[in-house]
Amino acid sequence: MFNTIKSRIIVLTISIMLILSVILTAVTFINFKNAKGLMQDSCDFTITTLVEKINKEIISLERSVIDLSLIGEIYYNANRNEKILKYAVPEVFKSNKYSIGGGIWFDPKYIKADNRLLDAYAYTDADKKIKLDEKYQYDYLIQNWYNEILSKTKTSPIAWSTPYYESEGSNTLMVTAGSAIYDSNLQVVGVSTADWQIDAIVNTVSNMRPTPNSFALFADKANDYVILSTYGNETSHLGSSLKEIGWYK
Repeated sequence: MFNTIKSRIIVLTISIMLILSVILTAVTFINFKNAKGLMQDSCDFTITTLVEKINKEIISLERSVIDLSLIGEIYYNANRNEKILKYAVPEVFKSNKYSIGGGIWFDPKYIKADNRLLDAYAYTDADKKIKLDEKYQYDYLIQNWYNEILSKTKTSPIAWSTPYYESEGSNTLMVTAGSAIYDSNLQVVGVSTADWQIDAIVNTVSNMRPTPNSFALFADKANDYVILSTYGNETSHLGSSLKEIGWYK
């Protein structure tokens, strides 16, 4: 059957093509696995880098609120010279590039006979300079972040607010770190805070798509609070409980 030269060439050609097909299939499979591995490694590296960045910024903000708390205690328990606050608060934020502002907020019933509000707040202006806000009258006693931090510092030396959209100044998504200010009898007389703008982090997370069908979930698990979900059209979940997301377990 295969005695002719033509027949042998045909058989040999088919055999070579079959062998090449097997080799190409194997190479394609290996390349796919390698590409998938590289993609996963790249995604892991991106996530690790992001986590390291977040942790670095968190540590920096927590140090700032501790410094501010000490400044507040020095002010309250010493001669209550407001120049101390006006000088020291902006200086704290000049050395913290991760916070957009913050300050010291006293409970008026402990600080003023007429219950007048007393705070020292520094912020980052449009030119990226730290300035003390001496004009804006801000009723911090009714703000959620103030009451949340005041409550949480009863059980923790440093507290974090749930994320919120700040619409009265910076117009940005942020969280606030805080620490209690004590008098000589360990009575809480106020809180210190540092604001952390998280828009950039949210944008980074939302753009992390190692594959076309990838999606991201960014949440405060400790407070059961969803910040961002890119799964389908889940905008209704923003700010809600993780338990409300059907696929999350």
